Amino acid sequence: MPNRKEIEMVKIAEIEIEKFAKEWQKTPYLWESETDVHAELYIRIKSSLRKKKFLPEKGNPYGDLIDEEYFDWIYCKPKTYIKKANYPDIVIYKDMGKKHRVGDRENEPMLWVCEIKYVTDWSSQLSKESVQSDIIKLKGLLKRKKGGVDCACYLILRRHIPLSKTIIKTLEGINKKVHLYHYAV
Repeated sequence: MPNRKEIEMVKIAEIEIEKFAKEWQKTPYLWESETDVHAELYIRIKSSLRKKKFLPEKGNPYGDLIDEEYFDWIYCKPKTYIKKANYPDIVIYKDMGKKHRVGDRENEPMLWVCEIKYVTDWSSQLSKESVQSDIIKLKGLLKRKKGGVDCACYLILRRHIPLSKTIIKTLEGINKKVHLYHYAV
C-alpha cells in the first residue's frame, strides 16, 4: 500500500500525463512515434518529481561507482525479469532505502507502471492482441506479491484511427486499479 509520499509521486506522474495529452491533442504531429511519447513523458515525469524533491538533483548523487549502488526511481523501458511483463514503458520504483549490488536481477517493488499505445494513421496499428497483452501485463504486475506494482496506468493516444468494437470491449474489462487515459484527434 503506497504511503503519502508515494501517493503524491503517482499524482505527479498522472498529472504530467494529462498535461502532455492536452498538448498532444493541439499539436499531435510533434510526436512521430510511440518512442517519442515514451521519452517525452519520462522526461516530464522525472523533471516534475525532481522539482518536488522526490528525486536527487542533477549530477551523480551517489558518488563514484562502486560494487553496491543506489538506482534511480524512474526508468523508461526497464527490463523487469518478470515473465510476460518485461520492459514496461515507464516505471517508478518504490524507495526501499537500500543499496543493491550492481547487476542484481531483482524486480524491486514498483510504485507505478504505465503502458502506452500510440496509434497513427501511417505508423502503427492498435490490435486487440496488443491491447490484451498490455492489460495482461498490468494485471499480472498488480497481482504479484513480490516485485509487483501498487498502481498502474494505461495511456492510449490515437491519431485518426477509430477504436474497433473488440478493442472497446477489451478495454471495458480493464482492472479498476488501472487508470485508463484515452485521447484522440
